[in-house]
Amino acid sequence: MASIMHRIGPGLMALGQKVLVAFIIFLIGRKIISMIEKMLSRSMEHAGMDVGVTRFLRALTQFVMNVFLLFMIAGQLGMDSASIVAVLGAAGLALSLALQQSLGNFAGGLLILIMKPFRVGDYIISPSGEGRVSMVGLVYTTILTTDNKAITIPNGTLSNSTVTNVTAMDKRMLELKV
Repeated sequence: MASIMHRIGPGLMALGQKVLVAFIIFLIGRKIISMIEKMLSRSMEHAGMDVGVTRFLRALTQFVMNVFLLFMIAGQLGMDSASIVAVLGAAGLALSLALQQSLGNFAGGLLILIMKPFRVGDYIISPSGEGRVSMVGLVYTTILTTDNKAITIPNGTLSNSTVTNVTAMDKRMLELKV
């Protein structure tokens, strides 16, 4: 029994040290991620960014930093990060192909929220319908027509088509031909 402990002991000590260092990396990494997230939130708030864009960017930043932290911990524990990247890449490709249309709507929503061709309360005319914008989400935009119908339009469609914002300017011209 003692000879087994002499053979296993150094390996257990090395593993214990690796786990301890990985745990310290995790704690420090979480603290740094928290600090970066607070700084990002404050800077986006001072810049007056839209709430939807702010939430998305915070979630994306937090996800990317946590993945980076996971790679650091895996490397410390002796795992090959290339195989982890390959598995994540294959899973990401399969997921993106399955959700291609939804991802297009999501990207369109980001474009609308960042570029702001219209806001909630504006009256817009698009090939999909016209009405007052009641909600701009990350995937869909809802407009209320003059006869009080709600039309939900995918943001991919709105971002790839011509949208006329009737209320963008304070003054409008009405031309009547008699």
